[in-house]
Amino acid sequence: MNRFITGLVKTLILLVVVSGVSVDTYTQEIKDNNINLVSKNESLRSVLDKIRKQGNANIVFNDILIDGLKVTCRIENNTIENSIKKVLNDFNIDYRKFGTSEYVLFKEIKPAESLYSAKIFEQQPVISTDTNVVILRPINISGSVPIYPPEAEKEKIEGRVVVRLFISQEGNVEKSLVDSSSGFNILDSAAVDYSSGLKFIPAKANNKPVPIWLTISYLYKIVEKN
Repeated sequence: MNRFITGLVKTLILLVVVSGVSVDTYTQEIKDNNINLVSKNESLRSVLDKIRKQGNANIVFNDILIDGLKVTCRIENNTIENSIKKVLNDFNIDYRKFGTSEYVLFKEIKPAESLYSAKIFEQQPVISTDTNVVILRPINISGSVPIYPPEAEKEKIEGRVVVRLFISQEGNVEKSLVDSSSGFNILDSAAVDYSSGLKFIPAKANNKPVPIWLTISYLYKIVEKN
């Protein structure tokens, strides 16, 4: 009899624990789909703030990115991420998600149609030698594209320039150096000048802003319109 009671108690405890997990999971799902708002010609900042509060999320952006923007939309029982997508849909703004609840907004760069192309070809991954440190790379929020020097365009000068940037914990470029030359001073100088004016959301190490070196490769290439 005692064994039966003991077994029954264990079974009841197990059921309570399992039920508790199910309830928590269900509650989280409801919460994640619980963004509700209606806006008519409302500031984007105000709408993002409502999403942040309702979803208990952290939405990071540069003030100049959203100042003066207005939103008209209706959101019903939607997720945090889908709600952010919806309000940004009419603007040249993209976002990146970190972890489960942090969203970083930045300018989506769309170069103008041209007979030439100057672009960021690649960014070297940020690597830490300390396996206990998780580093998130800095995010470019400048909203500008590299300019192909008119003289280089005229002379059809092409090349790739690799630039090393030292980015402060405030996200400012404090140093901009040529790491690998294109062989043409005019392209090297253009890449360094452009890099010096960039603005970043700073790198993070274990969720704290840190200064860091970042390597960016620029490709200057003449392209023909289709």
